[in-house]
Amino acid sequence: MTFGIITSKLCDDRSESHFVKILENQTFKILFLFALEKCRCILKVYTIGSANDLQTISFEHSSITKAYGRDSCGLNYLLGVALRLLSITYQENKVGLKMNNIGKTSIPSTISFLNDETVYIGSSYGDSQLIKLKRQTVEILDSHANLGPILDFCMLGLERQGLGEIVTCSGAYKDGSLRVLCYALGINEKVDIDIDCIKRIWSLKSSIDDPFDTFLVLTNAHATLVLTTTDSKDNFVEAEIAGFCSDKESLFCHDAIYNQVVQVTSESVRLVSSTTKELICECRAPRDSSYTVATGNAAQILLSCMYGLVYMEIEDGKLLIKKETRLDSHVSCLGINSIGRNPNHSNLAAIGFWADQDHYPNVAIYSLPDLDKKQKVQVGSAPEATPRSVLFWAFEEEISYLLCGLENGHLVYFWLDAFGSLTDSETVYLGTESPIALRSFSYNNTSHVLAVSLDRTILINRSGEDFLFSYNTFFFFVLVVKECYMKN
Repeated sequence: MTFGIITSKLCDDRSESHFVKILENQTFKILFLFALEKCRCILKVYTIGSANDLQTISFEHSSITKAYGRDSCGLNYLLGVALRLLSITYQENKVGLKMNNIGKTSIPSTISFLNDETVYIGSSYGDSQLIKLKRQTVEILDSHANLGPILDFCMLGLERQGLGEIVTCSGAYKDGSLRVLCYALGINEKVDIDIDCIKRIWSLKSSIDDPFDTFLVLTNAHATLVLTTTDSKDNFVEAEIAGFCSDKESLFCHDAIYNQVVQVTSESVRLVSSTTKELICECRAPRDSSYTVATGNAAQILLSCMYGLVYMEIEDGKLLIKKETRLDSHVSCLGINSIGRNPNHSNLAAIGFWADQDHYPNVAIYSLPDLDKKQKVQVGSAPEATPRSVLFWAFEEEISYLLCGLENGHLVYFWLDAFGSLTDSETVYLGTESPIALRSFSYNNTSHVLAVSLDRTILINRSGEDFLFSYNTFFFFVLVVKECYMKN
C-alpha cells in the first residue's frame, strides 16, 4: 500500500469533526488524526497499534483547506492557504513532524506535485498557479486565470467602439477580485526568435503568383536580414538575396510584377529578380538628398526625400520616375495601397505630415501619377497627434475609408468618396500611448485591418454602420480586492 493523503475541512467554530488517514511506507505505518476544536486544527500522529500519540501540532484551522499534496518519497506534504510544508522524519522507530510556513498562493482546491520542486495549485476560488518550492519560499512560475465563482457582474459600454465590457465580481475570500472582460483578438505564437532592435518587417514570395510567402525581411538601423522557413515550417534560417543591400537599413520591401522584388534604402531603389535573386536595376536618390519614407505596391513606388516626393512605376526590368514634386512640410508616413479592382495600381496617395511651428499635424490626398494635391485636412492640434501610418480601406467594395494611426495612440478615420475627397472624420482612442501602425488583410472574403502598437493589437472591422474593435492587450487586467467578504 502506498502513502495515502492528508485531508481536512474548513469548519465553523463549533465544529467537532474528526478526520483520520493511515499512511505507510516500507519502514513504518502511522495514523494521522485531524481534529477541529475551537478555531484550531489539532494534528496528532500515532503508530498503528499504539494508544500513545508521538507528536501533536496545533495551528489555526483557517489556514488548512480540503487540499493536499505530497512529494515522490511521501515524506513532505503541502497543506492549506498560507502554504505549510509538513515534513515527516523517521529515525530509530520514532516519527517526527516539522511544519514550516513557506508562502501564500491562491486558495487551493487541489495540490499536485509534478516533481519534488514544482507543484500545481488548482483553485476554485482564484487563479490556479504553477509554483516552485525554494527552501522556505515559493516562486510563482505561471498563473491560469479563473473567473469563477462569479457572484455578480455588470455591463459597460465603450463610446463609439461598438463593443462592451463585462466587469465581474470573481473569486472568494482572499482571492476575490474584479475582472474586466471584453471580446478580444487571440494570437497564437508559432516561433520565437531573439533578434535585437528590429524596426520593420516584410514578407516576400518566390514568385508574384505564389499563394504563400517564402521570405521574411527584417531591418534595423544598420542592416537588413533575410530569413526563410525550414522544412518543418516551425523555424527560420538565414537566407541570401544577392541583389539586396544587406548593410543598409531598408525603408520598404515588396513583391513586384514580372517576378521581381523591390528594396528601398535611404540611398537607392533596387529592383531584384525573384527567380535569380540578382540585381536588375537600381535608381539612386537625388544628389545631395536621401530617401526618408517609402511605400508601394506591386507596380508603384512612392518616396519622400529631403525636398519632396518621387513617384515611380515598375516595369519588366525597369524603374521609371514618373513625377517629382516639392513639399513645404516633412513627410511622416505614406500610403498607396489599392482599394480598386486592380490590386497592383492605386489612383490616390495618402501622405501624413509632421507638425512644426507653421503647421498642425495633417494628412493630404494626392492623385497619381501626376502628384496633384486634392485635399489636406488637420488630424490634431499637438505634435503628439502626428500621423504615423495611413491606410486606404474598402469595405465590401461599396464604402471606402482613409485610416490614420497617430503618434499618441489615437485612430482617425475619414469617409472617402468616389472623387477622392475626405469627409466626416471620427477619432477613436485605442487605449495606448504609443504610435499606431496599420495593415489590411482579407479573411473569408472580408477585409479587416490590424492596428498594432507597442503593447496591444487591435482587429478592426465593420458591423452595419459601426466600426468594431477587438483587443488583444498582452496584459490581462485584474484589480485585486483584498477584503471582499465581511467578518462578523
